[in-house]
Amino acid sequence: MEQRRFLLLIWLFFCVTNAGFAIACYTCSKIKANHPTVFTCPTIITTNIIIQDADCHKKDGGIYGISGTGIGVHSYTWYDAGNNIVGTDSVLTNVGPGQYTLKMHDESKCPPVTAGPFTVGLVTGIYFLYNNVQLNLTNCSNSDGSITGMQVAGAVSYKWVNTKDTTKTLATTTDITNIPMGIYQLRAFNSEGCEADSKTYYLGSKTIIPSIASDTVDNATCGNANGDIKVHLLVSSDQPTTNYYIQDEYGGQVLTGLISYTTGNETINVTQLAPGTFSLIIGDPQVCLITLKTYTIARPVFALDTSQLVVTNDRCGMHIGSIGVMQVTGGTPNPPGLKGSHQHFTWTDAKGRVVSRFKFANLLGAGKYKVHVDDDMGCSADSRYYTVGDSTSGILPPVVSNIELCLPGQAVIVVKNLASKYVYRLYQVNASGDTSLLLQNTTGKFITTIDKTTVFYITGSDGTCESAKTQVTAVVQEPGVNIPSLFSPNHDGINDTWNITGLANYPGTQVNIYDRSGALIYTSVGYAKPFDGTRNGMDLPSGVYYYTIDLKKKNCGAASGSVTIVR
Repeated sequence: MEQRRFLLLIWLFFCVTNAGFAIACYTCSKIKANHPTVFTCPTIITTNIIIQDADCHKKDGGIYGISGTGIGVHSYTWYDAGNNIVGTDSVLTNVGPGQYTLKMHDESKCPPVTAGPFTVGLVTGIYFLYNNVQLNLTNCSNSDGSITGMQVAGAVSYKWVNTKDTTKTLATTTDITNIPMGIYQLRAFNSEGCEADSKTYYLGSKTIIPSIASDTVDNATCGNANGDIKVHLLVSSDQPTTNYYIQDEYGGQVLTGLISYTTGNETINVTQLAPGTFSLIIGDPQVCLITLKTYTIARPVFALDTSQLVVTNDRCGMHIGSIGVMQVTGGTPNPPGLKGSHQHFTWTDAKGRVVSRFKFANLLGAGKYKVHVDDDMGCSADSRYYTVGDSTSGILPPVVSNIELCLPGQAVIVVKNLASKYVYRLYQVNASGDTSLLLQNTTGKFITTIDKTTVFYITGSDGTCESAKTQVTAVVQEPGVNIPSLFSPNHDGINDTWNITGLANYPGTQVNIYDRSGALIYTSVGYAKPFDGTRNGMDLPSGVYYYTIDLKKKNCGAASGSVTIVR
């Protein structure tokens, strides 16, 4: 125990006697059982540092006089501002202007120590003399200010810049005139092209104007002129009485008043503003007007947010589709104390029928739907149409070929992938673009009479689900021929013959008519004498008869159908 105390006393004495020697002393100690180990981490001593600046366009700068403490051999590494290694000795030489950092290791287990960054400056031989500099302030906001009297040694050329845009040269002499309010700096160059910058000068205005302590803008709500601008000014004690104006973007005065020093502040509050840009102007219009600040009353963007919107398809016509949820951004906040939403949603289908008044719409069948949203302050927006499909993945759509007819007549549509358990439905597109059911059966064969090119749709249904529609186009190549479906040969002079119009355009047309047994009862080439409902001069009985009409035209087969005699 006495031996341990003795070693600790020696360790404390060592640290105390060396505290003034090291810049940063970090003592690591480790005591295991009765065998203590004491060591000191390295330090970098910069008390005697000497920095030599670099001449223009030369790498003759350096850093000298740095030493270190630690155990064993020391290693040094110098880094530039880009973390590149530029030296491996305690002395850094042959470097240009810039910042440099030193890291040092010793042979202990302590981490490396760092010193710096140290700045190697630039020696240009250019010196600025500021004793005789004079600032001539501007009158109001005019460009009549100047900075004169600057003296520069060691330079051959000059460039005045405004610190807001240092790329633009404003003057090339030591004086600068005819300038507005701003912050300016002179750049001087020696014969070798090296640059030195003067200190900056703020050139103000002779006109005394207040400063803005705080200001707020309240935007207008949708469709209303209820925006507000509130400005709190700090007025100095030497402020003469002057005018202020709130002016709109077209030059119209919205509010005017006077500013003078009273308690050191002034509040300007202008209300009932429509969206637009407004300027706070200070001064006398006969002498000087200065725009202190410009404010914008924004028009709120009342927009629909579809980030959470999901469209769910209907299934098998069961009306279980949905769309939602539709959110709104940029609307009018709820007034204080008002609970619930002040936004109103109206979902409608493609025919304008209302299907929901919530943020979502459900119990939807297949179709197109959109939403109109408005609020209590007159904001509104409309969405695009969203399509709810009908999921019929279990029902295969019919496979059907398009049809070509030479003449108006009977079109025979046949489903090729017939399934015995399905009911097939034939739809026709009407003039309004809707589809209407014409026929349905289990055979998948449909016979319908057409007089012009017509678009049909066919579906298959298992009694619950209906498949997607398959489009079938029946093309009539010669729609100019009109074939009546009946006539009444009762010798009253009205509709006594089967008058087929348009056949005169096709000389040589073969027309045949058959009875139910298939016996030919009429034939004609050219159809010069229309069928009158007789055979060998005898009246045929009322009923259905069948015909074929062959135009004798290439790639146009004979048309067939039926005609009814009514007595």
